[in-house]
Parts: sequence; C-alpha cells; structure tokens
Amino acid sequence: MYALVIPALKLPRQMAGAFDYAVPDALAAEIGPGSVVMVPWRGRAVPGVVTALRKTADVDAKRVKTITGICAPERVPEELLNVFAWMAEKYAASPATVVQCFLPTIPKRVNADASPAPEKKPLKSREFKGRVVRYSAPAAKLVETVAVVRASLAAGRGAIVVVPHLDDVRDAVVALRESCGDDVVAEFHGNMRMTALWKAWRKAASAAPAVIVGTRMAVGAPVASLGAIVVHECDSQDLKQYDQNPRYDSRLVARRRAEAAGAELVFMAHAPRAEEYALATRGGYAWEEPPVRTEPSDIVIAEFPRGARSAEERLLTPTAEEAATEALRSGKKVLLFHNRRGTATALICKDCGRAERCETCAAPLRVHGDGLHCHRCGRTSQSPLVCSACASPSFRTIGLGTGAVAPFLSKAFPEAKVVQIDADSRTADLSEADIVVGTQLLLHAASESLLAPSFGAVIATSADDLLGHPGFRATENAWRTMQTLADVAAASGCRLVLQTLDGENPGVRRLMADPEAFLKDELAARDAAGFPPKADLVAVTAVAPTEAEARGKIERLAASLRSVAGTTISVSGPLRPSNPFRH
Repeated sequence: MYALVIPALKLPRQMAGAFDYAVPDALAAEIGPGSVVMVPWRGRAVPGVVTALRKTADVDAKRVKTITGICAPERVPEELLNVFAWMAEKYAASPATVVQCFLPTIPKRVNADASPAPEKKPLKSREFKGRVVRYSAPAAKLVETVAVVRASLAAGRGAIVVVPHLDDVRDAVVALRESCGDDVVAEFHGNMRMTALWKAWRKAASAAPAVIVGTRMAVGAPVASLGAIVVHECDSQDLKQYDQNPRYDSRLVARRRAEAAGAELVFMAHAPRAEEYALATRGGYAWEEPPVRTEPSDIVIAEFPRGARSAEERLLTPTAEEAATEALRSGKKVLLFHNRRGTATALICKDCGRAERCETCAAPLRVHGDGLHCHRCGRTSQSPLVCSACASPSFRTIGLGTGAVAPFLSKAFPEAKVVQIDADSRTADLSEADIVVGTQLLLHAASESLLAPSFGAVIATSADDLLGHPGFRATENAWRTMQTLADVAAASGCRLVLQTLDGENPGVRRLMADPEAFLKDELAARDAAGFPPKADLVAVTAVAPTEAEARGKIERLAASLRSVAGTTISVSGPLRPSNPFRH
C-alpha cells in the first residue's frame, strides 16, 4: 500500500504536489486521507499530510521510501484538504507550502503517539449560509459571536472565530469560555509555544466539537464537523497574509471552506467593505444592521480658516477647539484622530527645496525627534547636518505627526493630560488621559474598548489627508474611518467634528453617507473601473540588484502579458512599488 503525502515544507511551485511513500504494515490500519505522518526527506524526518491511498506508486517501488510514524490519531478533514489544493492553485504556491503554513511544528516526543482516534458521530448534512453583520458596539459583536458558536455546538459541530489582531484573541476567548466552557475553547495563532499550538491543533481535529479562536491562520485549523466560521472586523487588512507565501486572504479561504463544509459564515465589522456588501446584494448573503443606533448629538464638518499658515494653525479649527474645551470642562475625554505618526512628515532643505529621502526605496523620510525614519521599508538614520544636494545647513519640516501634535495640545490645554497612541507608543495608558491623540491604533483601541462612552468630543484632524491616499480603496478606507469615529461618538452621545479645507467638497460630504448608500455607489464605481469585487487584481513584483534592472524585467513581462491578454484581461504598469524590498 502506498500513500500520497504532501510534506510540510516550503517548496517551489513547480515541484510535485504530493509524493509517494510506502505504508508499513504495522500502520496500515491507522493511516488514511488526512493523517499527519512523519516521512524521510533528504536525510531528515519531516511531517506531512496524507491525501490519498493507492495500491501502486508512480515511481519505481525500489525508490519509494517508507512512512516512519504517525504524529497523531486525528486527521485533517476532507474539506480542508480540498481547500489546501484550491489555495495552492489560487495563490500560485506549492501544496507543500500551503500545508506548512497551517500545520504547526510537531514536538518530537509525539512521534510514537498512534492511539486510535475515537469514532465521529454521523451528522446531518447542512447547507451553507452566509451573513454580513454590521455592528456599532464591541459588546454586540461578542454577543452575536457567542450566539453563533452556541448554536453550532448545540448541533454537535465545531466553530472557528477569526480575529485580525492578537490583542483581540483574549477578549473573544474569555467571552466564549464563559458561555461555552473552558474545555471547549482553544486559541490558535503563531504566537503560541510549539507544544501549546500542537495541542490546540489536535483539539480542533478531535471528534468532540471544539471552538478555535485565533488570527488569520485559524481559518486553516482542522476543526472536525465544522458548523460555523465567524470573521471579526472583516474590513481589516490584517486578515490578509502579505509578508510570506502563500499570500492568502483569510476571508476568501473562510468562504471557500464554509461552502465546502456546509457551515454558517458570518462576516462582522463596524463598516464592511464593498466586497462584503456585494456578497449581500449579489451573492445571497443576508445583510444585518444594528437594531438601534444612537446617533451623535452633532456631526459637524469644520473648515480651516483661509488665512491659516502655520502647521499648528491648521491643526485645530475654532469649531474643534471649542468642542474640545467644552468636553474637558464637563470632565469628559477628547479623542483626536491624526493618522500621521512621528514628529513631521518630511525634512526639506530651505535653499534647494530637496526632501530627504530613503536610500533604499526613495520615499520621503519622516522626522522622529532627532532621527529620520522610513515608514515604507523601516530604514532609520540620523538627521543630516547639511543638505546632501546643496550642502546647505538650513532645513525646515512640513506636516505634523502625532509626536508633534501631543506637545502642541499640552500647550494649548495646559491642565489636560495628553497621551498619544501609535506604532511608536502603543503601550500608552489611556485610562487617565484627558486628551488622546493617535493613529489607526487609537481608533481600534477606542472602538473596541470601554473607553468609548467617556468621550465628550471626537475630532478627525483632516478628511483631506484621508482622501489623498493612493489606491482604489482610498475613499472606502476614509469612509470606514469616519463610520468608526461616528460609532465611537454615538456611544458617548458627543459631537463628531470632521475638519477639512473645503466643506463643500462632494468627496468629504460622501464620507458621512449611511453604509448602504455609500457602498451602493462605491460598488457601482468599482464595477465601472473593473476593480474588485468586479475583477481580481494580480500584482507581479520584479526583484533585481538595481531599480533599472528591476524595471527592465517588469517592462519585458508587461509587454509579454499584453501580447497574450484577451478581452477579459487588462495589464497596467509598470508602477513604482509602494512597498519595495529591503536590501
């Protein structure tokens, strides 16, 4: 007897998906599709997943090596094996690389563990059901999650809860354990110790229904008899793996898996993306709004004075300053959303006007105290004494980051305690702050915590900056930020102030549209332009020792693609990369 085994290794795309291994007679009764086994690979033992058994091998039997052991009696569910195969095709990765992404490192001492797995009770087949749930308060998100999971467990099935950030795992685990029991719920993420992660994997694959809570890799947990998948904050970009292969989107994997397993799929967010809205309007998913939303007492679009020149004058409009003063006077907190970290956005030579740029990727360097940081590739350096172009010692900065905004606010409101939260100060204590200033990290903390009811004013420093980002998602991302700020303000019943250079700008006005109105228009615009979800985008990156060589490679590839592209394929570029590789 032979087994087709996918080794858990990072292998090139062109290598075979599965390899033939002989099944020893002593293990023949215990090995089947989905079994996790140890196999020899180039002089060492590696784990792998059996995809099929057969009587003959594709290669000479003398060359076939033998499986050396079983890692666990539990098996990978059949529908998950099919999802792995789909992912390999979808994301142009080898099946081995996909398996390696989701199979934990296996402690050596478990190799001899081959006790027979308990039999699973047959369950009635179910039809897939999808929902998109928009919530305004974190408590509602957890209440809905608990209800979905409890229903799945009551039907004798397991569940998966996917969250975008490690910080959110604990909240979901606590809520589910209080409702479902400690022995049913397990964490599953890459920050766990090897032994703990392997135990969680086995718990998921066991016959007893289990609830797995984790980051994006949890979507590949081998939950047997899967009944539900819940995806929190389905608008978060952190649900997509972007730093290593396979560069998968856990939302797409969740859809594929839920459909294959006949499970319920629930996408949840403050402000879902156009992709999720398309599922509700075109894909048969249900769309659910909060039952009741308490609107902020006042939503104000405030224009900056025409005569404002300095960066400080363009930080707070008179309307925003009045709202902050009133909130502090009443003993409430002020939230100031300013999506630029650092001290300043650029360092400019006063004489020649040259901006200091990153030597690695040519992006303008951000000022952080007395140093310069590249927010694109991470390179850091000391501030120069003279301009590298004209040797002038005179510099000026443009734009304010959170590092400069916080001192300004302390000066403007001397009796208030100002705290900033961003990637440079993510551990700040917000509980005793009077004014909280920060980037998206602050927005997440405020919307997902108990701080929201304590705000007396919520201020977005610049709608124009939010709309000025590149990419087809810029308007949607800006609208999503405004929706989250509106939810935070609604929880406190306070004023939401949106600052802008032009209050009559239709783009700015559009940011305050209700979800269905905005997403309907956004979806129509995407359809007209051929952007997702109307079509898929594939980014191809060329890597070379120099930018000129990389550009030459990508230009030749673009020309080749255009020569074979049909009417359903459009080729754009080459474009300058937004996130270049580091040297």
